[in-house]
Amino acid sequence: MTNMNGSIGEDKLITDEMIMNCIYVVRGQKVMIDVDLAGLYHIAPHQLVGEVMTNPGHFAEDLIFALNADDFNFLYKQNYALKRRLNGRTVRMAFTEKAIPMLASIIASDHIDKINCRVIRIFYHIRQILDHYPDISLE
Repeated sequence: MTNMNGSIGEDKLITDEMIMNCIYVVRGQKVMIDVDLAGLYHIAPHQLVGEVMTNPGHFAEDLIFALNADDFNFLYKQNYALKRRLNGRTVRMAFTEKAIPMLASIIASDHIDKINCRVIRIFYHIRQILDHYPDISLE
């Protein structure tokens, strides 16, 4: 799809499959991690985390959490290539499905709004599949 100036919109370069590949299960919850969200948003991970840290009132404890060593090990089992992308950084944030809409309230961008809408729809579809096929485990 082209935008008003005739170029392809940046959000269309990101496929639904790319978004789905950024959803992990950590502590029994479907989450996205800061490095992946920043990549989808076309911003630096430190910018995303900085915005979250300067707006702590927007995020309850059950919406975001810092990843610990056990979480990292669990993530690597889900996607070994992720280890390379994390570059050995010790603190990373995990964002639950409910945190995604809140990110749009602290980072104003049409691109991020469009990506968030797509992410929310994908989380919804995953939930529908899991509800329809209860034999599928999150772990």
